[in-house]
Amino acid sequence: FAHDDNIAVVEYEEGILSVRLFFTIDEEAYDLFAEQMIAGEKAGADLIVIETMTDLYEVKAALLAAKENTSLPIFVTVVFDEDGKLLTGADASAVVTTLEGLGVSALGVNCSLGPDKLMPIVQRMCEISSTPVIVNPNAGLPVQIDGETKFNVSRDDFAKYILKRLLKIYHTIFYHILRIFQLLILIFL
Repeated sequence: FAHDDNIAVVEYEEGILSVRLFFTIDEEAYDLFAEQMIAGEKAGADLIVIETMTDLYEVKAALLAAKENTSLPIFVTVVFDEDGKLLTGADASAVVTTLEGLGVSALGVNCSLGPDKLMPIVQRMCEISSTPVIVNPNAGLPVQIDGETKFNVSRDDFAKYILKRLLKIYHTIFYHILRIFQLLILIFL
């Protein structure tokens, strides 16, 4: 169905109701983004961070407003659902292709999923991206329990997962850092 140029697609398959929203981003949105970007640059901002985006059309409006009205580097992060899609249906490949085509300085993910569920999406982005990839996961999807927002991944589990991934990728660097600390301790103790 459509209302005021916004479209919602509702699908029902195997007991699962899926709703994807498609918004028409107009000149007014571009103008509002541009106003914020210009004010930020005038106030001395070093870069523009467009984050927690769920719609590529909205990302495009914000990114173009930044590129056409400022000279600042632009970082963009988006939010994926458990199906590896933005709210409007774009996958990691579409996000990377679109953002790089628009000239973003860095791109990536924030919020939404925990580190374990976000990793396949991040790996796909890293495989195809020629720009730096930003990773800022949540400790799982937020849930409301007794009126409070809670996350389903504990702080310790979150830290362990991230540390294991970093050690797997950067083990040589960590070895050298550890050796430097050992030498500092020997020198100063």
